[in-house]
Amino acid sequence: MDKAVSYIRVSSKEQAQGYSLEAQLDEIHQYAKKHNIDIVQEFEDRETAKQSGRKNFSEMVSFLKKNKAVKNILVEKTDRLYRNMKDRVIISDMDWLAIHLVKENEVLNRESKSHQKLIHDIKLVLAKNYIDNLKEEITKGMKKKLESGGFPGTAPFGYRNNRETRAIDIYPPFSDHVKLFYDWYTTGRYSVDEVATKAKEHLIINPKTNKPFRRTQIHRILTNPLYCGIIKWHGDTYQGKHVPIVTMAQWQRVQQILKGKNLSNKTKRDFPFIGLLTCSKCGCAVTAEIKKQKYVYYHCTKFHGKHLCDNDYIRQEKLDTDLSAIVERVNLPDDIADWMLANFQRELKKLNETQMEQQSTIKGKISKIQTRIDKAYVDKLEGTITEEFWQRNYKSWQEEMIHLQSILSQKDDPKMLINTAEGTIELARSVYSQYVTADYDNKRKILKKLLSNCNYYHGNLEPVYLKPFDIFVKGNKEGEWWRRGESNPRPRIFSRELLHVQSVLEFRRAVRTGRSGPA
Repeated sequence: MDKAVSYIRVSSKEQAQGYSLEAQLDEIHQYAKKHNIDIVQEFEDRETAKQSGRKNFSEMVSFLKKNKAVKNILVEKTDRLYRNMKDRVIISDMDWLAIHLVKENEVLNRESKSHQKLIHDIKLVLAKNYIDNLKEEITKGMKKKLESGGFPGTAPFGYRNNRETRAIDIYPPFSDHVKLFYDWYTTGRYSVDEVATKAKEHLIINPKTNKPFRRTQIHRILTNPLYCGIIKWHGDTYQGKHVPIVTMAQWQRVQQILKGKNLSNKTKRDFPFIGLLTCSKCGCAVTAEIKKQKYVYYHCTKFHGKHLCDNDYIRQEKLDTDLSAIVERVNLPDDIADWMLANFQRELKKLNETQMEQQSTIKGKISKIQTRIDKAYVDKLEGTITEEFWQRNYKSWQEEMIHLQSILSQKDDPKMLINTAEGTIELARSVYSQYVTADYDNKRKILKKLLSNCNYYHGNLEPVYLKPFDIFVKGNKEGEWWRRGESNPRPRIFSRELLHVQSVLEFRRAVRTGRSGPA
């Protein structure tokens, strides 16, 4: 008997309280019984589907990786399992699994044909498009409110949301506490830490946590322009209609004092690797300081407490050497870089041909639906069909057209992709030589192109590479690239990673998002 796990999910509390979870589970149990499948573990999530990293989804992935004898996932349908590409890639990387889409009566595994995988991915795109459209509408509403001077989120400390006016109002005594924080800090006699200490001495408690204010919470209050009447929202600035708690002059004075306590621009340039490293032990940032007026050392900030972290110091010269070794892992040999680019060009040519065929088919479907709508509308006017029949079917036809049009809008531009891919591969071909000959400013730029983070602990560096450089690093490891000798002196190069369809798609997505490219 085959072993499997089941996964059910609802995307709102209202669904969880209704019949959705029970209905999904019942359908999965009937399917398992019919196909003689033994469900060894059940997982369910009640969180928003658009948020990757759902708790029980992650637990299921961990369980399946530890128990490879379980080779099946039973799920109601595509959008119950995942609704973003990150989750799709996580599942597809476990290629020993078969995904049973119970309601869609389909089983996907590594033996599935390409058109099955394509349809599966299209369903995922449609689900994601639904979330994106919903997000766009919410964003429009927020922007309109911001432009009229309203605050669209939960009111910060010192204010409260007014449900009747949909504005934010000053909320004593918390607004008085905010004013007190600003007054203390404006004197210049207290640091942010000392303001937090004084707040504790005055028995000022954070109402959200019922605990004294931490340093970071005080800093957030002191830097939030909302308190002087200005709303900052996703990088844009709006003039709010709410009553300010502090004056603009006082807020600006606080910002000047805060900036005066920061490192100067010159000092920041002298510490090129700040912001690139994280402590593996406690998760805090790694900072730098000068010893004996000439030696630069990097170390954990130990922000959560010195007793919680035993990480050590590392000299800048030693750190630079270790980082160069990390950069070298990305470097592609010329023959592999040439093959990879040629292979990618072929993939994009096929992609373009496939997209043109798909677009022609989709346009034909849209035309048929429009013809159907036009005919039904005439029938409604003539009384051949009822108003109820018209409304019900018109809505479903419109939804289908929107889905089809969203697929049309997903077309990739092969010329743009190949230009970006060429830049990415050319960077990987020469990145090591660029790094070792660069000054510190340019070394930092190169590292930011390659890494999303780098963990440090007692002399050991664990890099987290950006895509697609993580693919290059994996390919450069022993056993991932190999050659086959033949009479032709030009080597034939193969890669388990890049010849896998999903990895090619992943590489293409990484290039399309523009997260990599020449320094």
